Amino acid sequence: MRTPLYDIHVGLGAKMVDFNGWEMPLYYSGIIKEHQTVRSAAGIFDLCHMARIHVPAENMDQLQYCTTNDIKSLKNGRAHYSLVCDNLGGVIDDILVYKNGKDYFVVANAGNREAVLNALEEDNVTDLTEKKGMIAVQGPKSEDILCELFGKDIASINSYAFSFFSLCGDEVMVSRTGYTGEDGFELYFDAGKCQSIWEALMERGANWGLQPVGLGARDTLRLEAGMPLYGHELDLTIDPFEAGLGNFVCLDKPFRGREALVKYSQEKPMKQLKGLVSEQKAIPREGYKVFRNDQCVGEITSGSYSPALDKSIGMAYIEQDFCRKGKELEVQIRKRKIPFKLTELPFYKKEE
Repeated sequence: MRTPLYDIHVGLGAKMVDFNGWEMPLYYSGIIKEHQTVRSAAGIFDLCHMARIHVPAENMDQLQYCTTNDIKSLKNGRAHYSLVCDNLGGVIDDILVYKNGKDYFVVANAGNREAVLNALEEDNVTDLTEKKGMIAVQGPKSEDILCELFGKDIASINSYAFSFFSLCGDEVMVSRTGYTGEDGFELYFDAGKCQSIWEALMERGANWGLQPVGLGARDTLRLEAGMPLYGHELDLTIDPFEAGLGNFVCLDKPFRGREALVKYSQEKPMKQLKGLVSEQKAIPREGYKVFRNDQCVGEITSGSYSPALDKSIGMAYIEQDFCRKGKELEVQIRKRKIPFKLTELPFYKKEE
């Protein structure tokens, strides 16, 4: 599948790759350069591959039942992070839920679109993925860029809140959310306006250093920020407490998987998601084993070079007995065991 911005990506010389059935840009000018652009100025991302689902007010109870966070506590004009779990407490997907009036809007991962739709069950839930466009602008200059387009009211949008504006003849929902560890915004609008809105953003953002950013830098940015990626840190074999996401589980309400998660919440997790950092340049790739004195104590879920730290970093599930901060561990990289230090997440926090 192709997003409405495919021709623009090709015209910019992007390296295109398959991502969950979508032809998406991996990079344009280079992953590290794009990463640094988002940390220092701003990047624009095509997110049209992500699932977007409208849930009407009459389906609120079903949405409440299939998500771990408390829908009833979500105020109009706000969004929150949540999880969709199976009966055993394994994670089907991690999502954002927006409350717009009495209705709800769900953003899920591209590869889990059908799974989330199936969890919602009801026939009158509407899949808007191919009808609504989605573009993100992320970085310390993102507010300046959007103020150029929409006016100074953009500055009044709080984190995990949203409002509506007009652009290119269409109503645009602008939310202060993102997946990079920087301040930023995500825009939702009619899919037919994708190219004109992208071009308007690029034109107004040029003076602020706005550049297009692909999936490669999106991954290294979210890794530095300690944000989980489904299929790496999250899947059906992982429960939210192991992943450090217990704050997004409301055990005071009924939901699918609650019985299992009540039990998990009362037990010491067998493993926990942690960060690993090394001064050496060897990259800890997904699936590499983590050792302590020749004993395998964990496995890498994501790893990369960190431009912000100028170090090698990785996330891994580590056996609970070896999860003390600062403990020296080793990662088996090819035929060598490379020293890594255990650390809390995130690796990077933006300047306030």
